[in-house]
Amino acid sequence: MTQQNGYRREDNHFLAYDAIRAYEPRADGSIDMGGLARYFELAANLASAASGFSPQWYKDRGEGWVIRDQSIDLRGVARSGEPIRMETWVKSYSRVSAVRDYILTSETDGHIIGAGSATWAYIQRDEQSLQRIPEEIARAIPVAPGSATDPAHKLRRISTEVLLGNPLLFTARRYESDQMQHINNCVYVDWVCEAATIAAAQQNDKSGSLRDAQIERLEIAYLRSAKSGDIVAVTAYLSENVADRASLYIEALDYATGEKFVAAQVFFRR
Repeated sequence: MTQQNGYRREDNHFLAYDAIRAYEPRADGSIDMGGLARYFELAANLASAASGFSPQWYKDRGEGWVIRDQSIDLRGVARSGEPIRMETWVKSYSRVSAVRDYILTSETDGHIIGAGSATWAYIQRDEQSLQRIPEEIARAIPVAPGSATDPAHKLRRISTEVLLGNPLLFTARRYESDQMQHINNCVYVDWVCEAATIAAAQQNDKSGSLRDAQIERLEIAYLRSAKSGDIVAVTAYLSENVADRASLYIEALDYATGEKFVAAQVFFRR
């Protein structure tokens, strides 16, 4: 296995290498939470394929993995052309899910760009029902030591006041769908962070409480899948401060039915 495609270290951590593409950085020149989420998902897919479980393997079995929840920490800057190392490992298994951690590191000077942890559920594709993880996967991808990030907090809002004047409305597009015809997890990250950034700016106008704040951490739970054509309404509420970090509680709802697609908490660095 070449370094370009990745390899597994003796401690069962999987490593792969890439570079930040020119279209990935946001307006300030660095990748954001959505960018991190996409590299973490890529690392997981590469790690699985390197162990013999390619996308086609899952498709042939009518099975696959979906993310149920994840935490992402944005710790450093990564600009266009930056060489990066993706590192991922399975921290634990249950009967139907696995917890996978990630670290994204700059190959230029070694600083950590981001870290994260995600709970992946194993499902039967057609029914979208939980499925026992095949023994051959657990044997080929052993549990490895280490934690990349802090445990998630309990998602909690402390106010019923909607911080956005009106919910942000997004129409789910076909090109945002994954192989299971559901909107990809990373798209929800984009929507949530967009709403959080706008809500924080509006709070600046009112009180200055989030003035110059930058998103530092995201905790998100995926509750229901949106499909192409759905209109998604994203709202923001005040949440409790944790370790002196201001936070907002974000919901993404089906505009037609009110059913909740995701719930998230966004933490800010002042």
